[in-house]
Amino acid sequence: MRLKFALGEGLLTAPIDIWSQSRKAISPSFHASALRGFMASFNKRANWMTTDWTQRIAQANESGGSGCIRIDVSLVTPHYICTVKR
Repeated sequence: MRLKFALGEGLLTAPIDIWSQSRKAISPSFHASALRGFMASFNKRANWMTTDWTQRIAQANESGGSGCIRIDVSLVTPHYICTVKR
């Protein structure tokens, strides 16, 4: 129940019958041939994030502060969905 509270309604917290149907429906999307189209976008975004985070970490170290990447990470999936060309 705690997992459902933390994650909300979704595939990870669904009853097994719903999970099974959903998993079968999305399975082809995770085949290697389907993922190849995402690689350029994955790599571009990962390189950008690495550069950005490196700069932000250096700035935080200089100022004695800290940072949060939660928002950056939450925006990764929509970024891929919106930029991948098939």
